[in-house]
Amino acid sequence: MTFLQHYLGTKLVQAEPADKGDVPGYFVFYEDGYASWSPKDVFDKAYRPTDGLSFGLAMEAMKKGMQVFRKEWGFPKVRHLEFVPETEYKLSSIKDVREGYFVYWLPCHRDLFADDWVICTEQDL
Repeated sequence: MTFLQHYLGTKLVQAEPADKGDVPGYFVFYEDGYASWSPKDVFDKAYRPTDGLSFGLAMEAMKKGMQVFRKEWGFPKVRHLEFVPETEYKLSSIKDVREGYFVYWLPCHRDLFADDWVICTEQDL
């Protein structure tokens, strides 16, 4: 007997409300240029806005090369975080970028439990 493996996906998409007849939904735009329509209930189970994330979701985004910040910190041009992957000489880390300079960063308990993490967009930086 074969057991099915569970998977949890993370990807950044853009979407706009677009109903099909009487069915509420979204027109979804993917990074590779693909676009599709999704019913609202299916979309809501798979996606959430990028301006109220948990630290775990912010960490996943950083591991995929995205930059994040907390709403509490203000505008991302002033301060944001970036993931630094492990190399032969150092462990993985997170750098805290502040106005062009950076220091290595460790989260405090407030950061770990916060739900105000935001993924930076190119317009933000």
